[in-house]
Amino acid sequence: MAPSSPTFAKRMEPRNVAVFLITMALAAALCYNVIERSPAGGDYRAPNHFRVRLNINTGAGPAPVVDVEGGEEQVRAAVAAALSIEEESEEQQQLGSQPEPVQQRQQQAKQQDPRQPRQQALSERQDGAGTSGAAAGLPPPPAKSGKQRFDEFAEAVGKCLDGTAFECLTRQADMEPGPGQFRFPHFFVVGFQKCATTSLFHHLADHPRVNEPEIKEPEFFTKTCEFNAMRCKVSQQRKYMERILRFKEAAASNFTTASFEGSTHYVLESKWLAGQLQDLFPWLKIVVSMREPISQAIAMVFHNLDKGRSPHCYNNNRVFQCIYDDLDVEARYSRSLKPWLAKFPREQLHVVQYENITSDTFMVPTLRDIKSFLGINPKLPYDGLGLYNYRHQRKHTQGWRMTREEYLKLVDKARRNAQEVVEIVRQHGFADPAAWMQNWEDAWQENLEENCEPGMQGTCMIQVT
Repeated sequence: MAPSSPTFAKRMEPRNVAVFLITMALAAALCYNVIERSPAGGDYRAPNHFRVRLNINTGAGPAPVVDVEGGEEQVRAAVAAALSIEEESEEQQQLGSQPEPVQQRQQQAKQQDPRQPRQQALSERQDGAGTSGAAAGLPPPPAKSGKQRFDEFAEAVGKCLDGTAFECLTRQADMEPGPGQFRFPHFFVVGFQKCATTSLFHHLADHPRVNEPEIKEPEFFTKTCEFNAMRCKVSQQRKYMERILRFKEAAASNFTTASFEGSTHYVLESKWLAGQLQDLFPWLKIVVSMREPISQAIAMVFHNLDKGRSPHCYNNNRVFQCIYDDLDVEARYSRSLKPWLAKFPREQLHVVQYENITSDTFMVPTLRDIKSFLGINPKLPYDGLGLYNYRHQRKHTQGWRMTREEYLKLVDKARRNAQEVVEIVRQHGFADPAAWMQNWEDAWQENLEENCEPGMQGTCMIQVT
């Protein structure tokens, strides 16, 4: 038969060539075993014992060698497996040479057809081909040294101020900082208001490994960005990076100092802001402080009065209605806290109780826990917490007037809020839930016993924690 004939060409495809060669090898081996050389020749094999060697061209690098020796059935099984490898290689080459839309349709069809498990596995292998050294069968690249990571991180992030700002910063998520480096920015203190966040801000800003913002509460994402973190212009982003996050100081230290800010309205805008911040800065650490709800609400009323803003609920120096309303809004902490927990991993959130951070007994361990969470020396800059922004306590030492009946109504609402928070604390392991609840129960009981007259209409002069 002429080699150029179509019939010969079809039969002599790689698979048929392999079958032909195997058949010839088996036939030759049978003839050899019929002759059955004598043991004295030094090359004796028992009858029906074969040796076959094949080079299989897979089209993907050096051809693997199949070298089989044994009985007839062993050889046939090994050859069948080798031909299966060769067949898959042909299929890969044909699929890879097709136009992309055709290739995609074939891949989808194979993935959807449960009757073709082998082809589906092939498609999955093709999907991963070329995506990494491991997928291509290559050894992983050697691990970078700490100095390499340090230099590459400092160089890449250092270009962000003059580059695409936030877009550039987001790419840090794909890099591993070197020893002693922080991603930029490193953390936010997001609230709640009147929960010692200003005192905590100044304490952390005094730490030698922290860059102090120009102002504590820039409210950049809520005000400047008009309640959409993705809406800010690049020029605004650069200004924020430079003035608030102290980009130049961080870059000068090769990002071995941590940058942060402390806008307390952020926690209240968690429904939209938590997700957007997670998209921008997925590594960001979040610190949240919470205070006994009635005390927090009273402090907010005074804050507004001190700023010349008289709430409509405030009547004749009586704060009851304002507090009663607020316990369903800002002081209902769980509603604002849950979106942060939904968007950020547990290990990136740290929740503290105001009553611990301001107490003589627990101040030091609470502050050290916060700094350990942030990855900075917990013993610096000092162990005390300076008091800032506590005018509501200095000016109203006599307390806040209401009746016992009114205060008990507030306690009922505040206890509901507290139980919601305690459940979150318990679920996520932020603190001892029983101790947390007891701190707030003690505050309510102390007011009832020491600051309220007997009877439901007795006058109370409520003290805040």
